[in-house]
Amino acid sequence: MAITLTDQPNPLTVKGQKLIYTATSNNSGATNFKYIVEVFNGLGTSIAKLYIPQNPQGILIFDLAEIIREEVKVDTEDYDNQGLVHTLPNANLKFMSKAAKGIDYYTIQIGEVYGDPLVEYTALSTTKKYITSGALQAREGFKNPLSNYIATSSTVKGFLTERQASVNNTIDKDLIEVRTSELDYGSLAVWNDSTVLSSTATQLRYRIYDSSGALFGSQTFSFSTLYASDTPGATTISAKLTYFGSFPGNINEANHPITAKPSTLAGWKYYTWELLDSGSNPVSQPIIFLNTPNPCKNNPVTLAWANSLGAWDYFRLDARTGRTITTTAKNYQKTLGDYSNSTYDFNTWDRQRVPYQVDAKLRYSLNSESITKEDTELLKNVIKSKNVMLYIDEAWLPVTVITSSFKYETETISRRLTASFEVELSQVEQC
Repeated sequence: MAITLTDQPNPLTVKGQKLIYTATSNNSGATNFKYIVEVFNGLGTSIAKLYIPQNPQGILIFDLAEIIREEVKVDTEDYDNQGLVHTLPNANLKFMSKAAKGIDYYTIQIGEVYGDPLVEYTALSTTKKYITSGALQAREGFKNPLSNYIATSSTVKGFLTERQASVNNTIDKDLIEVRTSELDYGSLAVWNDSTVLSSTATQLRYRIYDSSGALFGSQTFSFSTLYASDTPGATTISAKLTYFGSFPGNINEANHPITAKPSTLAGWKYYTWELLDSGSNPVSQPIIFLNTPNPCKNNPVTLAWANSLGAWDYFRLDARTGRTITTTAKNYQKTLGDYSNSTYDFNTWDRQRVPYQVDAKLRYSLNSESITKEDTELLKNVIKSKNVMLYIDEAWLPVTVITSSFKYETETISRRLTASFEVELSQVEQC
C-alpha cells in the first residue's frame, strides 16, 4: 500500500479557485479499487469522507474547493464579538482582530479501498493547508502564489486590498492612496504568518505628516495578543489572517493605541501604514491615507465589500444619495357587514380589500464625485462581491447590489469619470 501525492494547492490560498490534489497508488489495478479522501477542519472534525474513482490513467483528482465552499467566509464581526471589523478597535487597545470565519486549517488524508469484500486503508498520505475567503480568476492562473500579498520586501503590496496606485495621486503616484476624512471608518488585513509562508512581517508602523508634509508622529505595533492578534510564528490559526482598524475614524477612537491621532493635528496632510520585519525594515509598500474632507453640500456614504483576497475594501461616495421605498402587497377580500348579528349593517368606511402581507424595500441610489480610472477598476468589484455593506446615517447596513453592470476604464481618458450604484437594504421594511 502506497499513496504518492503528486500535486496540491499552495500552503495558503483562497477558496474561490480550483484546489486540486492529485495522487497515485501502487494498488490502482486491484479489484474494486477507489481512492479515499477525508477532510478535517482546524478543530480536527471530519467534514467530508469520499470514495473517488481513479481516472483512466489511475490517478486521483480531487478538488477541495467543493468541500469548503461554505466553510470559510469573510468576517463582518471581530473575533471577540465586540463589534464590526469596520469599527476596530471595539475594546481598549484591541485595534487588531483575528479572523473568526475568514481562515481555517484543513487536513486532507488520502487512502484507498479495494478488494472483495472491500477493505479500507485510510490516511496513507496526509497534507495540511490554510484556506481563506476570496477568489482567483481563471486568467490569474491555476496556482497563483499571490506573492504580492506576502510581506517579504518593500516592493510588495503586503496588505489585502485590490486598490491600485494612480498617476493622479497627490503624494506618490507609485503607491496606493486612499482619500479619506476624519469621519471615515474601515480596516485593512494582512496574512500574518511565518510558519507556512515566507512572510517576515512582525510589526505595523504608522506615520502621520503635518500640513507641510513634515513627519509629526510615528508609532510601531507588534502583532501580538496585546492588540487582539498573535505573533506570526504562533500556531493560532485564526490569527494567520489579521484585520486592524486603519482609517481615521478608527484611529481617532479613544480605544485605539495610537497617540498621534489625526484629530490631534489640525490640517494633517496624510498618514501611512506599512509592514516591518523584526529589524524594523520595511517589508511592504506603505499605504497612504490622504486627508480629503467630506463635501459640505452632501452627506457622503461609504461602500464596503468583501474583495477577492478575503478582506474588505472601502470607497466613499460623495455625491447626493437618493432613497426610494417600493412595496408589493397581497390582499384578500373581506365580507362587508356581520351576518351573525340580529340585524345587518356596515360602515361606509369599512374595508373590503384588506392587505395581509406588504413587502417594503428601501433602495439607495449612490453616486460619486469625479473619480480616477483606478477608482473605476476598484469599484467594478462591488457588483461581483457576495457581501456588501453601506455606512449611512451613522450605521453599517447590509445591502444587495441591484446594479448589474459597471463600465470601468483601464486607460487614462480626458472626460470626467463618475460611478453610480443602486443598492437595496437587505432587511425588510416594517410598518
